[in-house]
Amino acid sequence: MRSIRWFILGTIVLLALAGCGQRRAAAPGGSAVQKEKTVSPKYADNGQQIYLTATSQSGDKITHTGGPSWLATRDGGCAVCHGPDGHGGTVPSSSEMAPDIRYSTLTTEHYTDTLIKRTSTKGLDEAGQPLSPTMPHWSMSDRDLTDLIAYLKTL
Repeated sequence: MRSIRWFILGTIVLLALAGCGQRRAAAPGGSAVQKEKTVSPKYADNGQQIYLTATSQSGDKITHTGGPSWLATRDGGCAVCHGPDGHGGTVPSSSEMAPDIRYSTLTTEHYTDTLIKRTSTKGLDEAGQPLSPTMPHWSMSDRDLTDLIAYLKTL
């Protein structure tokens, strides 16, 4: 069972890395390069690790309350439900769809960095209403939250 989890996690990481390379190559006018210049790679790297694995580069496991019961026994971060590219997807063991959480989409929906942090930790939408019970309430340092947002800006 543990080896299957590592295989799935490895596949997610590989897909995410492959997708990042494709977007950079296809970005018109170098817009992906411009995003990278505004986000420190160090912070985005930690944010990517948090997004994919729910662990910080400090070695700390990012904990959560709530969310689907299977998450307590399964490794993985945001990518499990929202996909390695942030475009959204089906929540495992559910018919519910996880939304697109790319930074460009969230800011179009009037989210600010502060609201993204609140959503990630308290499970509230931009209007302060509770999100689906499938959304975990992640517990992490402010630095890790900032790094996670830095990574979302690269998607």
